[in-house]
Amino acid sequence: MYLDGDLAFTLANVVAPLFYAVATLLVYDLLKPVNRAVSLLAAFFKSTFLPRILGVLMMFAGLGWLTFLSAPLARYLAPSNMFPGMLGEGLLLLWLLVFGVNEQRWKQQARAD
Repeated sequence: MYLDGDLAFTLANVVAPLFYAVATLLVYDLLKPVNRAVSLLAAFFKSTFLPRILGVLMMFAGLGWLTFLSAPLARYLAPSNMFPGMLGEGLLLLWLLVFGVNEQRWKQQARAD
């Protein structure tokens, strides 16, 4: 089925936040042993069970996705505004699939909380 460009863009802007909400909850659950209040910052400042570069890339990804708060801005910057997200999220996914989380460090951090 072929979707009109505007309809596809609108549909993507409705469906994507739902997936990001689920992903955010999963990342929060993964990182909450570090510190529940600052679990999003923990990947960059407190975590030792994921590489810090992944936290940095995810911060840039978030900045890229923020451009979608304004549809005209997102269209103007496309596709370059999607690159940081694809890179950061893709590398995080690849890291988790290949290496996973350092379970020993994760458990140590969970016990310290």
